[in-house]
Amino acid sequence: MPCIEMYTNLSADKVPANFFEVLTEFFCGLLDKNPRGVVLNLYTDQRIHTGTDLNKTMLMIQIYNAEAWLDRDANRDAIKLVTDKVSGILGISPDRSTVLLIPVPSHQVGTPGGNLLADRDQFKWRLDYMQKINTALSSA
Repeated sequence: MPCIEMYTNLSADKVPANFFEVLTEFFCGLLDKNPRGVVLNLYTDQRIHTGTDLNKTMLMIQIYNAEAWLDRDANRDAIKLVTDKVSGILGISPDRSTVLLIPVPSHQVGTPGGNLLADRDQFKWRLDYMQKINTALSSA
């Protein structure tokens, strides 16, 4: 269950009414999830800046996703797509946006009903694969 957190110093009244609808559809396509499997959080009116640029509009996006973000080229493409989409909707320059892709082990994710994501069949093969990679790296 990916969790997307967006932080901006943009005022809440500047966010388009269809923001969550549009981004839910976008992230479902990007992450290959159904709408119930994506959590979107938008934090507006934040005190966020870089260096001495205190008055420029900023955007920071963090995407937490189980057993993901393992491929450099795919990450580069995902960051470009996310930056362009969210910056475009909010009217914030892409050069004032930062995206963090944060992998979360599926054994650290709880799903609705109090279940562990790693116990679901679709993630077992990923865990096995990651264990093989880690074993190979540690013996190299």
